[in-house]
Amino acid sequence: MLGGPLDMGGAERQLLMLLPGLRQQGFEIELHCLGIAGALAPALRSRGVRVTTMPKSLGRLNGALARKLKAFAAMISVATRIVRSQPDIIHFFSPTAYAIGGYTARFIGPKIRLMSRRTTSHYLTGRPFAKWLEGTLHGHMDGVLGNSREVARDLVAEGAPHDRVGIINNGIDMAFFGDLPERDVARARLGITPDTFVILKVANLWRCKGHADLIAALAAASLEVPWHLYIVGRDEGVGRSLQEQCARKGIEEKVKFVGDCDDVRPFLAAADIGVSASHVEGFSNALLEYLAAELPVLATGLGSSVELLDDAGMIVPAADVAALSTALTDLADRHMRVRFSRKSRDRARRFSIQVCVDKHVTLYRSLMAGRGLPESIAFSADAVTQAPAMDQNR
Repeated sequence: MLGGPLDMGGAERQLLMLLPGLRQQGFEIELHCLGIAGALAPALRSRGVRVTTMPKSLGRLNGALARKLKAFAAMISVATRIVRSQPDIIHFFSPTAYAIGGYTARFIGPKIRLMSRRTTSHYLTGRPFAKWLEGTLHGHMDGVLGNSREVARDLVAEGAPHDRVGIINNGIDMAFFGDLPERDVARARLGITPDTFVILKVANLWRCKGHADLIAALAAASLEVPWHLYIVGRDEGVGRSLQEQCARKGIEEKVKFVGDCDDVRPFLAAADIGVSASHVEGFSNALLEYLAAELPVLATGLGSSVELLDDAGMIVPAADVAALSTALTDLADRHMRVRFSRKSRDRARRFSIQVCVDKHVTLYRSLMAGRGLPESIAFSADAVTQAPAMDQNR
């Protein structure tokens, strides 16, 4: 179950790969969206996944009363789908779906209830009611899943029972991202010269994704080679301020805002490095895509970055423009990039979408057999207090 439309976001693209994979394993899947179906719905439906939505009659209402009415309508919508479909398992993939559907399912079923959180708990900051609401629901779930160790630690800290907290990392379609255009061809189509240092950042334009830090770091970097930054992602409200920042720094000609993009492979093929400068992160799909494309990666030390990169990239502290600038200068050296890129694809293979599908299948079958969370998914008690070490010099 999803709290909004199936548009071009990280969670939605994961579902586009995961749900058909589960169907191939013999599961009958219905995805219920608390909103319109969204741009990705036709692709899911074409692969045999049923996509349903709640009624749209309240869509134009605004204000506090309207929000309460919409929440009530959403609960009725969830209850209706449960009664009609009689699922064995209900799995919540977004905070809105969890808050609304979790309480509904607690009282009317089904017996097996799961939630997956795909980012750290930063979104609960300053929202005490939402934090309390999710905390009270955790104990009524059969599985409370994070997509990285950091997210799992957040869930334990919020009071989720240790024996029900697990980790299933995001997955990537290695074949899709391995089928890239030749570098020279991709660059020629984008009008990029062979000697240009091309930096790629794939992330929707939210403030927390650190685009401003990256722009400031590039403006301050001592790059002795021609360079371009390509920013791929939907503008979520900060696009104009980022463009104004580029103009103030005098680098507006070097920064290309691509916007929303159905296929990032041409940009991956043309790039020299991939960057994630986020301030908050769960498990970055963009990092997986960079690795699958054999790109060296520069990332802030959050969420999955330490788990993912190992020796395939460099890690810097979040919101540290100076460290980001130094790392960019280092990665302008082709020899350093080659050293990292040799490791990239091997790292990505460990996180294939098939691994992700298999772990979900193992989880579902274990719970249906009454065995609880499988050991391969369970978050160990030792990991609760031991954060992974972060080597900033990788």
